[in-house]
Amino acid sequence: HDALPIYSRARQPSSHTPSAPTRRRSLALARLYLLDAMEQSLRNNDQPIREHLRTATSRAELLRAFEMCREIAGDVGVGHIDVIEEKFMDMLPDES
Repeated sequence: HDALPIYSRARQPSSHTPSAPTRRRSLALARLYLLDAMEQSLRNNDQPIREHLRTATSRAELLRAFEMCREIAGDVGVGHIDVIEEKFMDMLPDES
């Protein structure tokens, strides 16, 4: 039986630092996120990019498709493309 009160034990430093939550990364997840983000951002102007995103099956193809998204978003004045890019990159798996 431990003699320390509960609140004292809870305040003691841990021997390990908690790691950041593991983020799910996958091509499918990144592609679906980008499809959804572009649909919401571009409304009816997302048709040119949809087919490119649907057929993208590699990291390189998704990155090329994102560059198209960035270009279209710039043309129509989507101001939050940097936020979309950050989330997209967080979901995109690292190169293997």
